[in-house]
Amino acid sequence: MERIKATYFGYDTYKASLNMAIDEVLEKEAGEKGITYLRFYDTPSNAIVLSISDHPSVIKANKDEIEITRRTTGGKPIFLGENTLSYSIEAQIKEIYKEAKSIPDPNDLHRILGEHMLIALKYALGLEEDRIKLGETYSITVDGLPIAGHAQHITNKAIIYHGVVAIDKWDADYISKRLLLRDGDFEKLNELPYAKKFSRYDTKTLKLKIVEQMLKTFDIKQIDDKEKSRIIEKAKELEDGIYSDIKWVFREEDSLKKNSTFCFLYNG
Repeated sequence: MERIKATYFGYDTYKASLNMAIDEVLEKEAGEKGITYLRFYDTPSNAIVLSISDHPSVIKANKDEIEITRRTTGGKPIFLGENTLSYSIEAQIKEIYKEAKSIPDPNDLHRILGEHMLIALKYALGLEEDRIKLGETYSITVDGLPIAGHAQHITNKAIIYHGVVAIDKWDADYISKRLLLRDGDFEKLNELPYAKKFSRYDTKTLKLKIVEQMLKTFDIKQIDDKEKSRIIEKAKELEDGIYSDIKWVFREEDSLKKNSTFCFLYNG
């Protein structure tokens, strides 16, 4: 695997809406400047993030009890919170996909970029190579079930590739009260793997172990503090204008998917 040169944005905690805005700003910066960015992030409380194509009717929760936002990438709804670790890679297409003569295939991008988190999880959790693999629908699986899920946004210049790792067991009861599930999904949620199942570390320490291992798979340069502040300010403007806009997050266009379920249960 090639150690991609990347600017490390850091490991931070922001509201889900600001995190989604930062990803979008970094995608634009990457396309214009040819810089590859890597970042890790948490949220201060639980949040639901809809994909760009999800209809809000898939949510049972009230926006006053949990943060709800939307992202520019595809896929299905995801929960973020203390028991997840999120990360993103933003890059100019030609810096990542050397063979690209047009917009790259999403499966190729998952193969190239997903391998970094696969290796990080393998070493952080001490998993044998035959147990952890790149799965379908942009997942990373342990014993055939997803422990990490990803989504992408691809323009003619740049990409967002961001993902979520299950650190602790998914709370099936909590999720089922806030998101529409299909028959059998409750039981499947309880069967999904999570990082702490394979580790003796507490949540905070394990997250840092995974971050440490993934950073080793890149050729890292730390972002300048002033540059990071500039990007965050741009993201806050975008957050205020779009990602916190109830009309955008809860728009009810007929073309949006009303059959979306929790993304780790997506079976294609």
